[in-house]
Parts: sequence; structure tokens; C-alpha cells
Amino acid sequence: MKPEPSTAARTLRAVALVVTLISVLTFGGLVYSVYQDVSPFVSRSTSQPAISVLATSSGLSVNVTFRNSGLYPIAIGAACSSSTVVQGVSCTKANATILPGQTQTVEFSITSASSITALSNVTATVQLTLEPLASVSVVFSPSALLEGSGGAT
Repeated sequence: MKPEPSTAARTLRAVALVVTLISVLTFGGLVYSVYQDVSPFVSRSTSQPAISVLATSSGLSVNVTFRNSGLYPIAIGAACSSSTVVQGVSCTKANATILPGQTQTVEFSITSASSITALSNVTATVQLTLEPLASVSVVFSPSALLEGSGGAT
């Protein structure tokens, strides 16, 4: 006959089972929440977020109306920075936390008093956080984006 496992071995086995169960439930909730938040962007339903992008010769303006259908709050932030002082360039920061079940509009704009060439030293950072589990940041140059879209004059 096999000897009976010790109390410590049984306790460790129970702890491993509980940790595995909690990990599976947390990961499942994260995947479900991401699916609920991303599916309106990729589906062809009428509940897609309202996205308005206006690219002109003097800047970029983005408005997004977003509904959080997931299980976790979503934090959205947008800001711009420059390694040098740029005269005539203004940036409106956007920071919003959208709780599950709520809808909110987020507005972000970068404008130049002269032309988009003044935006060449400016970078914009957009951060999307599924609190408290995951975060994605995108850094881009507004002038390159506008030049690529034909918005330069």
C-alpha cells in the first residue's frame, strides 16, 4: 500500500487548485471584457462607437463616443509633448475613465497657428487601459499622420 500524503502535501495541492481556479476565472473575465469592448469596433452592428476625425492643414481633432460593455473600467488618455518649445501649437489633453455600462465622449485635438510643419517636433501619446489588468500606448507624430492623409497644404 501507498503511504498517505502528508498534511503539507495535501495543503499545497489545495492551494495550487485554488490559485489555478482564480487565474482561470480572472483570465476568462479579462478575455470576455476585452471581447465586449472591442467587438463594436469590428462588428457591422449599429452599436458601433461614433468616431469623428477632422484632419486639416492646421491640425488634428478626434472625438470618440465609446460605450464600455465590459466588466472592467476603461481609462482613455491622450496628450502631446515636444522636446523643444513650439510656438503657436496647442494641445487639448483627454482623460476619461468609463465605468462598465456607461457611455462617454472623449475629445482630443492638436492645432497649429501656422501650418502642420510646426507640428514636426510634437508627438502624441494615446493610452488605453483596461483597469487594473492591461494597458496599451500608441505614440505617433501628428505631422506625419496629416502629411500621409493629404492634409498638408
